[in-house]
Amino acid sequence: MQYRDALLYLDSLSNFEHIPHFSYRKELNIQRMKRLLSCFDHPERSFRPVLIAGTKGKGSTAQFLASILSASGLSAGLYTSPHLTDVRERFQVNGRMISRTEFAKQVSHIRKVLRHKTKAQSRGPYTYFEITTLLAFLFFKAKGARWAVLEAGMGGRLDATNAVQQVLSIITPIGLDHTDQLGDTIRKIAGEKAGIIKSNIPVLLARQASAAERVIRARAKQFEAPIQMIRHDFHYRTKRFGSWGTIFGFWMRDERLTDCRIHLAGEYQVENAAVAAKAAMLLKDRFGLPIHSATVRRGLLQAKWPGRFEKICRGQKTFILDIAHNLLSMTELVRTIRKLYGSQYLQIIMGISRDKSGGALFREISRVSNHLILTRSRHPRAAHVRELLNLASPFFSVIIPTDNTRQALETAYHLHNRQSMILVTGSVFVVGEVRKILLGTP
Repeated sequence: MQYRDALLYLDSLSNFEHIPHFSYRKELNIQRMKRLLSCFDHPERSFRPVLIAGTKGKGSTAQFLASILSASGLSAGLYTSPHLTDVRERFQVNGRMISRTEFAKQVSHIRKVLRHKTKAQSRGPYTYFEITTLLAFLFFKAKGARWAVLEAGMGGRLDATNAVQQVLSIITPIGLDHTDQLGDTIRKIAGEKAGIIKSNIPVLLARQASAAERVIRARAKQFEAPIQMIRHDFHYRTKRFGSWGTIFGFWMRDERLTDCRIHLAGEYQVENAAVAAKAAMLLKDRFGLPIHSATVRRGLLQAKWPGRFEKICRGQKTFILDIAHNLLSMTELVRTIRKLYGSQYLQIIMGISRDKSGGALFREISRVSNHLILTRSRHPRAAHVRELLNLASPFFSVIIPTDNTRQALETAYHLHNRQSMILVTGSVFVVGEVRKILLGTP
């Protein structure tokens, strides 16, 4: 099987990343995933997993933690979703993406085994996310990874990643997102995210709304899972930050790290980094790992996460790329822009998916600019520009609709003046397409 054939096989599977509305409780089935893993002799048992759920910051937290483990000399896998420009971004060991050859090899192996085994399909056909999760586990096993940091896809309770028996559960901030599937209140969504909590497995909590915290703590108590939370059991303080990144301090009862630096900008990224640092220390204490202050600092500094307040300069033009597809993310983006750039003139290129609360997102981002270029990605879930125009019009004095991301970029170039910046935000798919164009990648 060639790489292109592997992609075609995956694309033939049901992919809920492409479907805006589906029956979450009917289509996602954790028992089906467990049966699938049993068909492959449980590759997830070859490493110790850390499982991360949440609405915002779970990908960044996963990236920080995996980087710390790698910087400490440990073999660590990283599984995240969705990808920005290349599906292979989802599968990494010690910061290196899976190769095209290895990708095709693992997909070929999966297809061959499943042709001869029907047990995995006894509860319905397997999905794109289930197969890519299996692919990640097989890849980690083949590369000899002893640790793996896993980002849950949607929710947590029924997510394919929750088929593992993790050694640590992390829950990042919870907000309203995927409300059609997870529920229309913070409490309901928190119930789904807290579904990753298992008996006696430690839980690490980022800052939460009170409604979410109550649900999570109740679940942790039910399963006798010890819980620690930022600003209660460990703390951080931002010293200074700019578009170059952030310097901060981190401390807990018996450990203090000063002048930690990350390349990602924004107060919220400091919190993600602090949660990852605390997670690393918990793993160190529990398993006797060779993690110390120098390796934590090095891991945080080496962590890279494209599309998260990423600055790309092209001649005299400056682009800021930041994925913000829910209100929590957009609020933090606005806060960071205002702190870094104040009233500097800004143009916005933005497009979102059909299942997002567009009105709230447009209202929030209008706090930093009244000039909007609307666009849409090629992704099947992309909202049509004419729909977005109705949602955005109450909040902007100038709105320019475009048919695609390339046209949006050309429009921004034409309107751009030397003093302005161009912010590209909204869905991961819009940011990913613009990034590929700017970097000239195929």
